[in-house]
Amino acid sequence: MKTTKLKYSLFLAFFCAFLFIACNSDTHKKKDDAFSFAPLSVQDKSQDKSLDASPTTSISIALHKTKFNIKDSSPTSSTTTKENTKDAQTHKVTLIYYMPSECLSCNDSLTHLNLLAKNVPLLDIKIIASDKLKDFLKEDYTGKLPIYIDTTDEGLKPNTKQDAKLAKKDFMNSLETNLGVDIKPDQAFYVLLDKNQEAVKSYEGIILEENLELDARALIAK
Repeated sequence: MKTTKLKYSLFLAFFCAFLFIACNSDTHKKKDDAFSFAPLSVQDKSQDKSLDASPTTSISIALHKTKFNIKDSSPTSSTTTKENTKDAQTHKVTLIYYMPSECLSCNDSLTHLNLLAKNVPLLDIKIIASDKLKDFLKEDYTGKLPIYIDTTDEGLKPNTKQDAKLAKKDFMNSLETNLGVDIKPDQAFYVLLDKNQEAVKSYEGIILEENLELDARALIAK
C-alpha cells in the first residue's frame, strides 16, 4: 500500500512539473509574438485635414498564427472612449501595411493608402515601419495616416539569456512564422484582416489601390 501511494505521489509531482514547464513555455511564446509601436513624428506638410497625422497614442500587436490582436496602448484613454473605439472597430476591417528595413520604395505607396483610407472609411489602415526607416520617413512623408515604428526592443538590456532572446525579436520574422510566408526585406507586405482581426489575405510588392479597395469592400460586406 505504501509503495502504491509513493508511486502515485511521484507521478503527481512529475505531472505538476510538466504542466508548470509547459505553461512557462507558452507564456514565453506569447511574449515573443507581442510587439509595441510608437507613432512617428513628422512635419505636417499636407493641406488635407480629413485624416489625422498626429496620433498621440501607441499601439500593440500580438500575433498567434493568423489571429491578430491590435490594441491602443494609451494609458490615458477613458473607459468610455475605449468602449466606443472597440464598438467602432467591430464594424471595420484592417489592413496592415508593413515596410521592411530595406524597402525605401515603400514610401511610394503611402499616397495611395491615404486615398484608400478616405474612400473606404470602414477600412482601418495601420502603417508599420522598421525602425531603420525612421529617419528616412521623417524627411519624406507628407501623408495624414500615422506611421508606427517598432519600439519593442527599446530600453531592453540583455542581462540574461531570455533577455538576449527577446532583444532579437523581429516583427517581420513573426509575420513569416505565424502566417507561413516569406517576406523580402526590400518589398512591401500587406495583411488584410477581417472584423475579428483574423488574417484572410496577404500581398507582397506593388499592389494596385483598386485591388485593395475591392478586397476590403468585399470583406466589409460579409
